[in-house]
Amino acid sequence: MPAPSLPSLRLLTAPLGLALAAALVLPAAASAAPVAPPPPSPGLTEETAREFVDQRVPELLAEHGAPGVVVSVVGDGAPLASAAHGEADLATGTPLDPEAHGLPTASVAKSFTALAVLQLVERGEVDLDEDVNTYLPEDLRVPDTHEGRPVTLHHLLTHSAGFDERTEMDDPDDPAGQRGLEEFLRDNTPERLFPPGRFTAYSNYGTGLAGFVVQEVSGVPFEEYVERNVFAPLGMDGSRFRQLHEEDGLVTAHRSDGSPVPYPHIPLAPAGAAVTTGDDMARFMLALLGGGELDGERVLGTEWAEAMLDRRFEVHPEATAMGYGTYEFRSGPSRAVGHGGDLDGVHTGYVLVPGIDAGVFVAVNGDDSGPDAGADPLRDLRFTVLNAFVDTFATEGRRTGRSPWARTRRVRKARTKRTPRARTRPRRARTPAPTSPPGAPARGAGGSSRCSTTSPCGTRATEP
Repeated sequence: MPAPSLPSLRLLTAPLGLALAAALVLPAAASAAPVAPPPPSPGLTEETAREFVDQRVPELLAEHGAPGVVVSVVGDGAPLASAAHGEADLATGTPLDPEAHGLPTASVAKSFTALAVLQLVERGEVDLDEDVNTYLPEDLRVPDTHEGRPVTLHHLLTHSAGFDERTEMDDPDDPAGQRGLEEFLRDNTPERLFPPGRFTAYSNYGTGLAGFVVQEVSGVPFEEYVERNVFAPLGMDGSRFRQLHEEDGLVTAHRSDGSPVPYPHIPLAPAGAAVTTGDDMARFMLALLGGGELDGERVLGTEWAEAMLDRRFEVHPEATAMGYGTYEFRSGPSRAVGHGGDLDGVHTGYVLVPGIDAGVFVAVNGDDSGPDAGADPLRDLRFTVLNAFVDTFATEGRRTGRSPWARTRRVRKARTKRTPRARTRPRRARTPAPTSPPGAPARGAGGSSRCSTTSPCGTRATEP
């Protein structure tokens, strides 16, 4: 059993569910008041990106009083600027060095997991609309709580399976009590609170289950599959799925009082047990904005890469929606999509603005300690930097009216069929159900819902 006194056992990404994402939610019809035209955008260039990371970000770091921050900016198909400010460890005063210090991703890792699942979908090895139990051993299968309404990979990737949440951490100092992915999934099957496809309910368990499907179908350990098929082709040499307490060279996580927080053992590894760097996240963002391709290496077909950033599940057409392994931070003209993550003392996030072909990644290795620290977790340093980036540069997309997929459609190339990897395990017999094409509209919840910054998408507003 996990040690109850370990601070990091709180929750893998507790504040970040959809409640935390609501800080950046701007539904298209959120306000009836007239909105003044946005000021002219300075335009995102290498020069303005460098000014943002070298001048604006340090100002925000000082205001929030966090230990340190790493930020990377991409645009127009290339990395534009990156920087690290502050300290990696307050006790030693070690400066934060992006070349020397690894960054825990927390739930940003869910985007890596979703990409891995979609690779199997693209190769025809799994079907997004098939009962997920088709791909699971009997002792891990999802109960048939809502008869005739099975949970699918589509539901898992959009947090619409209707699960109660199941997230626990294990003590890093108790190897005997540290559970693996399969053991945790087997012993912690969550209650199915809602029929699938009805509401958005953030689920670490769901992403863990999706990661296990990757392992079961590919026949190789999940961590190894992602290394071979995602990180290596994209040149993300500093990224890997690995238990954080087993890693050397990570930044230290800090509480608001500056004390260090030990990294926990995370049984649901696909949901958040990954390490990355600012430069690696720049490459990942460029791959998504580039239609699944970077430097001539394709990790995902253009249509499926777009599906990660598109609206794949919505509670209401005027509210922010879920993508595959992503969610909308903002809707409307300056639409922004990405993912964030939280561990005790670590806060991460990336946002892509397809309308201007740009993105930003932020990692903060501690809680805010400024005058307003803790007053509103939705306005911590991480979110403040992400918001500042979108507010500064996204108005360009509004002025130009560029298509969200302008560049990815320009660089689209004919896809070549890959030869599937030889399997080491026999595939279970199944009758595939038709997978919705990537261009299909988002699947609605079939009922009304109120979504706002105080009542995020996923709040139960009506009875099924």
